[in-house]
Amino acid sequence: MKKLILMLIIISISILFAEELTHSIGMSAGYISGSGISYRQMNERFGYQIAGGTYYEYYVADEDSLSDEEYLGWNISGTFYYNLKNWQTSRFYLLAGTAIFDIYDKEYIEDTDSDYEVNDETYINIGIGIGLEFPLTKYLHMSVEWPWYYDGKLEFLKFIPQAGVHYYFN
Repeated sequence: MKKLILMLIIISISILFAEELTHSIGMSAGYISGSGISYRQMNERFGYQIAGGTYYEYYVADEDSLSDEEYLGWNISGTFYYNLKNWQTSRFYLLAGTAIFDIYDKEYIEDTDSDYEVNDETYINIGIGIGLEFPLTKYLHMSVEWPWYYDGKLEFLKFIPQAGVHYYFN
């Protein structure tokens, strides 16, 4: 039992003081990185991120309008990274990814036969770009990315930045 406790203490200390941080959890916001909670793994040359989240908004109509609206949706994404330059704490990389967005638009209409109308939209964004990740603290990093992507909702190419905050651990 003493050996097991000593071994757990040694492993815990080695994890806490390890220099190479590869795994992270955090938040991302973007059209190909998705918006919500993310898991990221960055190795010496390659990396990936999986993210997902939900969206909810309720819009109450003013006195002149006859309808209220409710928006509910979710998204999930996958992004692949190729590191171009690794500095001691920062990295510059290429990225390629895709995100699926599904949004339900529920409109409550007065003076109609049904209580509401539902519009369901699903679209996929696909893109490539560049990114820069830099530390805010030893474990907390921020990423800023500039993807060029095909917007599946509006059906044309866009160039809109995205960002994320990641807490790294081993």
